[in-house]
Amino acid sequence: PCIIPYRHKNGEVFPGETVASSLRAQNNDIIGFIAVIRDVGARIKAETERLEALEVAEDANRAKSAFLANVSHDLRTPLNAVLGFSEIIKQQLLGPVGHPKYVEYAKDIRDSGTYLLDLVNDLLDISTIEAGQRAIRRESIRLAPFFAECTKAATARVTNGAIVGVNLDPEMPPLKADRRALKQVILNLLSNALKFTPPEGKIVLSARRTGDQTTFSVADTGKGIPKENLKNITRAFERGQSSAYATADGTGLGLAIARSLVELHGGELTIDSEVGKGTEVAFSIPDPA
Repeated sequence: PCIIPYRHKNGEVFPGETVASSLRAQNNDIIGFIAVIRDVGARIKAETERLEALEVAEDANRAKSAFLANVSHDLRTPLNAVLGFSEIIKQQLLGPVGHPKYVEYAKDIRDSGTYLLDLVNDLLDISTIEAGQRAIRRESIRLAPFFAECTKAATARVTNGAIVGVNLDPEMPPLKADRRALKQVILNLLSNALKFTPPEGKIVLSARRTGDQTTFSVADTGKGIPKENLKNITRAFERGQSSAYATADGTGLGLAIARSLVELHGGELTIDSEVGKGTEVAFSIPDPA
């Protein structure tokens, strides 16, 4: 069908979607045509309004990302100064500070500053990803030492006593992936698992080759996520509304960043969870073309 301007009897012009076909005699000669004209003005108007609204939303999203990136950059410099000077006081590098409470307070300042810096880095990461400015640079990664590095870093961040295990074939060939991005994904998943797994619980980080891709998973025996929250939990600034997730620290960006970094590799992130039994987050990293 094609759209052609037509004129009503009252003189008003309207866009008409025209469908025509020929009429043929028994000997197959064309003896006429039949056409159906449908006024599609309302449909075109609705589509135009939809596209305009989409453009406005995209402009607003770009402005938000630019704002977050600028604010994050501006916050990092003073935060790094706070962290550096509080560490100097805590370690008494320039001499004794006197009352031991001062050392304790310096540690509190550093811990709070580190927490704020993590939030700022999350905001900067999500704004960079949304702006299309995060590039993937693949390199060869041996997973055994890489997993050891990730589990050590994650347990240093969150020390709740849960056991973190690794399930990995030592003969698995190296993976081609962005090292920083992959580490960020795994640390985010391990940190979430550690937050919501009780001290007697268990967390397992694993990887296996499946066809032309490597599949990773972080499984825990924690609180689990209600099914109604699973569809939105990987969206930026979303968190589950169960008592555990609603009161958790952070911006709710960890899973959104993880999903986005996996998708930049051409992979997919999925979540399987049951309340009271635990959660498994799996993601795939395809081999480069």
